[in-house]
Amino acid sequence: MASSELRVFTREELAKYDGGRSALRKARETGEPLDRSQVYSTYISIHGMVYDVTQFLGRHPGGPDEILRYAGKVRCVPLAAQMLALLQA
Repeated sequence: MASSELRVFTREELAKYDGGRSALRKARETGEPLDRSQVYSTYISIHGMVYDVTQFLGRHPGGPDEILRYAGKVRCVPLAAQMLALLQA
């Protein structure tokens, strides 16, 4: 993929970047230990654009849980503009 091309995500692909929630759920269901050395990327989609918000988790004014609630999902809310401003800061 050329650097000028944007990656297109399907909803299924986006769902994989849920901040590790699916890995935690799988560990609970199977009884297998969670690999804590693995970095779990956190992506959200706002107004059709996908953002990697992994590095932003600790800086969100509402705390990481506020972002993780929408991780791996499409988010379209009135406050999206405020979140975009914070992401670009």
